Amino acid sequence: MEKQQAIKLIAPNQANAVSVSGMIFHFLATSQETNGEYALMEITVLPNIGPPTHRHREQEAFYVLEGEFQFHVDDKTITGTTGTFVNIPSMLFHGWRNVGTAIGRLQCLITPGGMEGFFMEAGHPVTDPLHHPSCLLVKTWRNS
Repeated sequence: MEKQQAIKLIAPNQANAVSVSGMIFHFLATSQETNGEYALMEITVLPNIGPPTHRHREQEAFYVLEGEFQFHVDDKTITGTTGTFVNIPSMLFHGWRNVGTAIGRLQCLITPGGMEGFFMEAGHPVTDPLHHPSCLLVKTWRNS
């Protein structure tokens, strides 16, 4: 029998977050909360940062909230700015990178859920995303 899902509300800047390699992953909905159906994250990304090319069984969908990103999917390169949506089917080689000069933000939907556990395990907890050292480093760099 499926577990009843609870309604979840997260106030701005209150999601659990971890830092991984110049990115902050804000967990909006985890597979544990969605009966494994999906995970939803907001990812804050420093300039010139992104994961290496990889593939996995999960399908990913990205929505660019802010900034300029380049998505590499198999042999295609897609440049996306604010408002761009990219759906990546499972098992395709892909990667992405913030190619802008400022911090960028993506929303990422993963289905089925579960892959967010990797980031939770690999990351370092972020208690104050607005004043995290990664963000302060870019603010300092941009102001010099």
